[in-house]
Amino acid sequence: MVLLAPILAMIAGCSSEPTLPDYRYRLTVEVETPEGLRTGSSVIQVASHVSSKYALRPGALTTQVTGEAAAVDLPGGKVLFALLTKPGSEEGANSYAFDALIPKPWQGWEEYVRDVNALVERHDVGTLPPTAYPMLVTFGDIHDPKSVQQVDPTNLAASFGQGVRLRRITVRMTDDPLKRTIGKKLGWLSNQRGQLISAQLGDDFSKSILSTVTDGSFLMGQAK
Repeated sequence: MVLLAPILAMIAGCSSEPTLPDYRYRLTVEVETPEGLRTGSSVIQVASHVSSKYALRPGALTTQVTGEAAAVDLPGGKVLFALLTKPGSEEGANSYAFDALIPKPWQGWEEYVRDVNALVERHDVGTLPPTAYPMLVTFGDIHDPKSVQQVDPTNLAASFGQGVRLRRITVRMTDDPLKRTIGKKLGWLSNQRGQLISAQLGDDFSKSILSTVTDGSFLMGQAK
């Protein structure tokens, strides 16, 4: 037993994996309207895990997002949603903070660990570049998930009327608590599972993109 203890300690040390802090950020969407500036925000938490160089898949990155889409109430009773996912992708909220505050590709898990630790120390406001925008949607009838419509970030007027324009989308690190409020706007969300609409072979590109919108685009990591 005396000889075995140091060996077990060595094995444990070799199999240890990098420790990454969880972090939270506030995603804020600013929209200019004829009635003045309208904003909506959401606090999002990201937990990251990187396997060590001794693992079966060294440097493998996994992330877990907890939070909800940001919603902006606009004139005429319309609501703009900035989703937790990017257009046509399951990625999104796990990278928005990096996209705004540390906009560079990381090389290898060691650099990623350094970048996450640098990220949690940031106190400034970062602006998302258009290439990293969340998917933006609204609803023809907010009570009907199948009425979901994609919104062009360069032409909000087409969806919300003349004079409505996206000003910017920002990210700021925060310790604010997570909230679950989106269900008050989307009463159907608690019963929704998977795609809001399905696309068929031959459907146009816009419908194919919309078919990637799921319940998880609005709410992740929280009981619905």
